[in-house]
Amino acid sequence: MERYSFDFVTWNPKHGYIRLDDYSRWEFPGRSEKLREYRLIIISDAQRIFSTERAAEVLGEYIEGGGRVLFIADLNSPLLFDDSYRYLEKILPVSAVSAPEIETGDFHITLSAERSNPVAVALAELGGAGKLPPLPARISGYQGSMNAETPLLISDEKGRDMMPLLSISRREEGITSFLNGLGIWKWKLYREGGENAYNTLFSTLVQYLAGGEEAGKLDISSSRNTYSYGENPRINLSLERGAVPKGIKGRVYDGKGKIIRTFIFSPRYPERGIYSAELPSLQPGYYRVTAREILESGAGLAGETGFSVDSVSVEYLRRSADPDFLREISDRSGGALIAPDKVDELFADYINLVTRYRDETGAASVRSSRVLLLIILVFAAAEWISRKVWGLV
Repeated sequence: MERYSFDFVTWNPKHGYIRLDDYSRWEFPGRSEKLREYRLIIISDAQRIFSTERAAEVLGEYIEGGGRVLFIADLNSPLLFDDSYRYLEKILPVSAVSAPEIETGDFHITLSAERSNPVAVALAELGGAGKLPPLPARISGYQGSMNAETPLLISDEKGRDMMPLLSISRREEGITSFLNGLGIWKWKLYREGGENAYNTLFSTLVQYLAGGEEAGKLDISSSRNTYSYGENPRINLSLERGAVPKGIKGRVYDGKGKIIRTFIFSPRYPERGIYSAELPSLQPGYYRVTAREILESGAGLAGETGFSVDSVSVEYLRRSADPDFLREISDRSGGALIAPDKVDELFADYINLVTRYRDETGAASVRSSRVLLLIILVFAAAEWISRKVWGLV
């Protein structure tokens, strides 16, 4: 998981908007280029900023250029006021169905049918949305827009009056989102997992929005892009989160999009979070493989990859592994071709020192060899003559 640095800006009654790092005055940029320095912009208490149309236009240009924006419900949220909502309406992931107002009570969170969203998955891994602390307030009067994803819902304690808690929508190249719950910080005050739920919600949400389209997906890949007919393609998968799913289910699709096989990934012990699967007996063609976590709460994160099976045998692409080619070389050179599985037999038959060789010892007298005796006499005479000549005797 990536780590991000943040710049915080807040409203000060005496000085207007100021930065919290050095308390210097801050103004909303008049051009979207300045905003592109940030991967994600989080907006809560900002009604004054978007009381002008130009600020909303700049934010819209930032989103269309690939920027990410998260609106969080607040007492001075721009979604509570008609003028600021009117300027932001085109880029929001929600639309107004009645006059917005802050509604108080005990509101409970549930997962929608779009529970495969990584934020919903992360909360489900805590034991399900039903175990999350209730929220004290929300902004009423909004529903998700036509193209918005709503993985989290919020309702009263009896499960009625359901509204989107989290709405996410894509606008051109960017993403805009709205978290419609006030007082989420109070989760930190709950003893039983409240602080963990708070940290999980915001860390996953920020990572998902700032990380781009690939954030929150399973890291799945094929060992190679192309396999030869007869080989077993291997699919590898890794999980970054600490939670362990009940399993990971895979599906294989052919080039026409038809499911031809389902399988379960196997964990690669002792490597934590690493899974793999082999897919034998695939005919030549292109294949797409999808994978999805199986959690207690249902389906989890998903990912996909693809590969091709080539009808040309790998031996014709790699001559060093072509048996016919190697046999021809051995025949012409007077050698022999030994298959890899026959190497052990080769050593057993031809390099068996116990059965093929033996040591023999014997003794012979010097006197029985006339030639050796003659050589010894010649060397002795040569030594005596040398000593006589050099006056050593």
